[in-house]
Amino acid sequence: MMLKHWFVVFSLCVCLLSACSEREEFPLQLQAADELSHKYPAQALDMLECFEKEHRNLPEAVRARMELLRIQAHDKNYDLHTSDSVIQWLVNYYDRHGSQNDRVKAYYYMGCVQRDMKDWPQAIEWYTKAFSMADTTGGRCEVWLYNACACQMAGLLSETDNHSTELEWIKRVDIAKCDSSVQYHWYHALGSSYSANGKRDSAKIYYDKSFALICKDPEFLKLEKACIREQVSDFIQYGDTFAVEQREALFLKSYDDTGTGVPAHNFGFYWEYRGDADSAIHYYTKALSGHRLCTVENSYRRLYFLHRQKGNMDASMKCAEAYMKVSDSLAKIKEEERVSHIEGMFRYNEHLKAKLALQEENTRFRWKMVGSVLVIIVLILLMLRMIKLLRRRNRSLCQQEETLLQLQKEKNIIEHQKDMMENFLSGEKKGEDAQFLDHLHSKAQKEQVPSVADWERLQLIVEIRYPGWNKRLHELLPKLKERDLCMCWLFLLGFSGQEIAGLMQRNRQSVYRSRVRLHRAITKNVAGGLDDFIQILRTLLDTPA
Repeated sequence: MMLKHWFVVFSLCVCLLSACSEREEFPLQLQAADELSHKYPAQALDMLECFEKEHRNLPEAVRARMELLRIQAHDKNYDLHTSDSVIQWLVNYYDRHGSQNDRVKAYYYMGCVQRDMKDWPQAIEWYTKAFSMADTTGGRCEVWLYNACACQMAGLLSETDNHSTELEWIKRVDIAKCDSSVQYHWYHALGSSYSANGKRDSAKIYYDKSFALICKDPEFLKLEKACIREQVSDFIQYGDTFAVEQREALFLKSYDDTGTGVPAHNFGFYWEYRGDADSAIHYYTKALSGHRLCTVENSYRRLYFLHRQKGNMDASMKCAEAYMKVSDSLAKIKEEERVSHIEGMFRYNEHLKAKLALQEENTRFRWKMVGSVLVIIVLILLMLRMIKLLRRRNRSLCQQEETLLQLQKEKNIIEHQKDMMENFLSGEKKGEDAQFLDHLHSKAQKEQVPSVADWERLQLIVEIRYPGWNKRLHELLPKLKERDLCMCWLFLLGFSGQEIAGLMQRNRQSVYRSRVRLHRAITKNVAGGLDDFIQILRTLLDTPA
């Protein structure tokens, strides 16, 4: 039975852990589109279009995943982003829902959108936010996303010719965790960045690492041939003939028409290096049809020198004129980009100021809240302290009332005793006491011993006439014997020594010795007669007889 209970508890724990996981299941079409977008983004876009047409009224989570994959596929396809409305909705959605990887991806593509909209400061802020949240150690973030953030930051910094900081970002790429099919690309990026910073030795090391991986699997060149072309151009520029010859075979197979004009320019540069002016002019001319103005500018410049060397002055002059026009266009574009960048920085600074003002306001509000809470806590503590003091005071008052009631009772008892004493001291009672004392005198003459009741009556008469006298005598003489006490009562009430000897069945000498002993004990060894002893007894409490 106990084993059954443990099995139920274990099953519940497994269910709770499964419910708390961040894993979400999405339609297979979306998962396939996610995998396709990295290598074949155009096909991924077609798949997403078909999925959207087939499914209507999608849940919000599925709609968000589809839109995020659409933005990812457009970005992988090098399509320019022109609006940030969808990505803004995705960022807001994943701030509330989704996994950490979803939030990193949304922040990353928000940076890509801001990059395409020329708002570089905002792009840098979103890339930095995505990079700081990406954590590849716990397996909660895709490695390519982490590396893409660093790469995009490096690209933006390269646009501003900040190559030193660009290199620092490229170094953050986690190459060891990358798939082997893309490691050569990151090694090439590191070499290119080192080359831009003038560190030729480091650049050659990473170029060689990239080249070694490409040699192990030439299929890598089918994915991206620009690495070999850029390396050969770089080594030609710095006169490293050996490195050029190492890569020459792969370089000659790397040509493809990307539309940018860069591959044709690289081949023109190579054939110019080899001394084949006609081939160089052929490829430089092909590069002019590309859409990269900086490449077109350099091609016109190289063509100007080549035509001049061949004596084609008309063609040389035309290239020079075209070069000037392209240079003016590039200068104008760079100026516009610079102005746009300045405006973006101004807007970004205004945004930062507003953000700081809001943070300061939030900080003041929080301090006010903390102060208010502290004041409330202090007031509550003071109230509790006052309540505690009031309760203690109430208890003290109750105790005082009880004490007063007890004293009142004792007072009533004392007053009752006083009334009784006063009754005893009344005329009638005095007559009874006198009769009793006469009775004792007669017994003394007859030498009869008083009864126990007679002694008790005698004690009561002494207490009535001399209140507290017995207590005081016992304080002075703690070891006083009962017969000596009775003898003191008789002396105090005026009985002679002979009468006392008759009542106590003793001889006069014994009574005399006892009286002298008591006199010395009370007066601390001071001698005296009978009258002195009786006077001492009567004034023992300074009470008149």
